[in-house]
Amino acid sequence: MAYVLYCCLTVLLPCTVGLADHVDLVLKGLLVLTSQVVLYLTGIMNPSASRAPCVLSGLLVGAAINAVYGIYQYIGSFHDLPAVTPPSPIPIADPVILHRAQGLQAEPSYLAALLVPAVLLWIGMPKRKARTWLWGPVLLIGLVVSFSSGVLVLPLAIGVYAFLKLTSITGSPMRLNRLLLNSIVVVLLVVILTGALLLVAPEYYLDRLAVVLDGFMPTAYQNAERWDTIKLALNEALVHPLGVGYNVGPFYLERIAASPYGARLHSLFARLMLEVGFVGTLLFCTFVLWPTWRILRRNKQSAAQAVALSSVASLLYSFLTSNNLFTFQWVLWGLSALLACQEETYGAKRVIGS
Repeated sequence: MAYVLYCCLTVLLPCTVGLADHVDLVLKGLLVLTSQVVLYLTGIMNPSASRAPCVLSGLLVGAAINAVYGIYQYIGSFHDLPAVTPPSPIPIADPVILHRAQGLQAEPSYLAALLVPAVLLWIGMPKRKARTWLWGPVLLIGLVVSFSSGVLVLPLAIGVYAFLKLTSITGSPMRLNRLLLNSIVVVLLVVILTGALLLVAPEYYLDRLAVVLDGFMPTAYQNAERWDTIKLALNEALVHPLGVGYNVGPFYLERIAASPYGARLHSLFARLMLEVGFVGTLLFCTFVLWPTWRILRRNKQSAAQAVALSSVASLLYSFLTSNNLFTFQWVLWGLSALLACQEETYGAKRVIGS
């Protein structure tokens, strides 16, 4: 893959910015990247008509596991429940997220980065059986207790998905009614969960909620610090258009910036621009968005479009709020590429199901 090859070429770039002693960080980062790409390729090699449904179900189950774990940690912070780090029964239920989704004790974007695209996948999942309807409320509750501002990406993606479905419906009132019903159900779930949290929760929950919002939604000064750090990274990207070396960005910023957010850009886009430059960022975006464009242009199937939009939502979320990529995202992007490839072989109706 062109992006991986370009990242490998950046191994000498730390020497050009005075970080020759950090070349090992590039090698370590490439080792992690290689493992993620191998997982991605495993999903798309030797495609079969049954693989996409299995991967889709696995992603949703993995997301539900993480949502339950985040909810448990949140409730446990009030009632002194024992801290638990359960083993992941499904390889794509990212153990990093399982470990870091501590509700009030860690960065909330780790959990929300998984649940935002998962809700979209659930909305577009074909032939939802009775038991799968329970996944939606669980995923939404997990998003509520994550208190991540990046959740705002979700309604935007749902709106785009609804627009696509409305424009693709021709003379089918039943399909239109089903779409509207699903949209209403999702909106009602969000309203009910938010209302229950604000109106039914005990006072000490609301007190803790105020603390959470105060801590996880930074003040104007902290937001200014974050924005200044992102601007600094982008300015340095202009100075070093080829990048400073894959996985070296945080250490480079620590050396030149005194900001408390120096090593935490809260923007994958700024980090890519700093580490792999314009070429690497363009290659990465093309790698993620090409299957999405192919699906949205040629495949009118609800599940396929939901996968495509969840891929974009996942990328946008990381660009806005996250500094890292997770296993869940690589599997999701692999599923998007799998659908784009399978369409030619099996046809749109056999990719995920009717």
